[in-house]
Amino acid sequence: MARLAFDTNVHISYLLGGQGAKKLFHLWRLKKFDLYISKFQIEEIIGVIEHYFQNKDSRQQISPEKQGDLLLLLQNRAVIVANRRYGQRSPDTDDDWIIGIAIEARAEVLVTQNTKDIYPSLIRPSESIQIMTIAEVLVYLES
Repeated sequence: MARLAFDTNVHISYLLGGQGAKKLFHLWRLKKFDLYISKFQIEEIIGVIEHYFQNKDSRQQISPEKQGDLLLLLQNRAVIVANRRYGQRSPDTDDDWIIGIAIEARAEVLVTQNTKDIYPSLIRPSESIQIMTIAEVLVYLES
């Protein structure tokens, strides 16, 4: 079974109703791949969600039910790995922790919509992790 790690923006895209993210989570529920996360990432997801609620001008609100469903799903179905940062690789230091999840999990793919801060040359060849967008990983999983 494929081993994947998601950047936090993939989880948020799912919460905001992104069609690609919804398809990806559907495939995960069908057990087409294993998803790896860390406690750091769960805290980051919660922080981003809280930011949406504190920003009253935000047009994109996330319902408490959907938040709870995602967090429960992650805690019950995702594989939690150690919080580990493998040096400063990304221009955004929070993304170093996301790369750490992929390395700890020995993931095949790290899925991100942020190719500005997470890009292939951040991964060492020996780590054998591909960086893909949601659209790319959907094609990958179907092949």
